[in-house]
Amino acid sequence: EYMGKIQKEKALIDNRICIGGVSGGITCARKADTLGKEVDLIEQSRIGGTCINQGCVPKKLLYTATMVWEDMEVGKEMGITVEKKELHWKEQKEKRDAY
Repeated sequence: EYMGKIQKEKALIDNRICIGGVSGGITCARKADTLGKEVDLIEQSRIGGTCINQGCVPKKLLYTATMVWEDMEVGKEMGITVEKKELHWKEQKEKRDAY
């Protein structure tokens, strides 16, 4: 029975559970994996959390698109002409949501 207890404790040491699929939990899981550990990553929602999936990153994708649009306008003052400038909001939204 004592050996069974040792084996259970060793199994806990050899394997890792990382809670939260955001930056800390993902870093924990990746590090444990590089050390050859078995890893369970627990997340109640989508991996990446609110910032990656709904907040910061999707916002930055739309912000960057807006900056490119504005740069095209400034380009006119520098002799750069863009023949056809169109905004495809539905396509932008689909790309943002797919990120």
